[in-house]
Amino acid sequence: MMVLCLSWAAGAGQAQQVSPPDDAQIVRLIQTLPQPVQDSLIEAPERFVDNAADVIGGYGGPDGIDPAGIDLFIDVTRAAARSRITARLMAADLDNDSAIRRIEMEALGQTLSAFQRGQLRRLFDRSDTDRDSTVPVAELRAQADADARKVISQNRELALRSLPLLDVNQDGLVSLAEVARVAAVARATADQVAGTPGVARKTDL
Repeated sequence: MMVLCLSWAAGAGQAQQVSPPDDAQIVRLIQTLPQPVQDSLIEAPERFVDNAADVIGGYGGPDGIDPAGIDLFIDVTRAAARSRITARLMAADLDNDSAIRRIEMEALGQTLSAFQRGQLRRLFDRSDTDRDSTVPVAELRAQADADARKVISQNRELALRSLPLLDVNQDGLVSLAEVARVAAVARATADQVAGTPGVARKTDL
């Protein structure tokens, strides 16, 4: 499919046809990506495309996703994790004073399975940063935020925030078709993208 660019220069009069990027241009694009993103494209291109499809399908539009949509996905995912973590320990606030005491946590734990009780104790101990056997809301929120940030690993966040770089037609949106094409080129030209075979990449050092 040809990409049409309109030229408004005086005397142009007609739309100018511009060829879409060829594989060599896409290889150069891939080589500009952060190393962990390059590795993901080369080592697991199908998984990379599947992960992108979830984000683009859920938080983008019919033509693709922009950086704001990617930010929204990250924020919503972390907010949901914070909510789950907070709710787990707030269930032990038996007297509803917005502070969870160890005696309350242990009382709730008696109603849970051994595995759930162990998880609750571990969450309480991590949240009780001043070791006073009480977890006020401020400590709980801080721990929930720290745990929620781990839901999206650093490498996955890097890959998500690199998606706009795969906007090969430069229309401000990254479509699933563009991601799939970049992944296909990465798979087909792995040696060229990754460098000379036998030479360690940055992540291998």
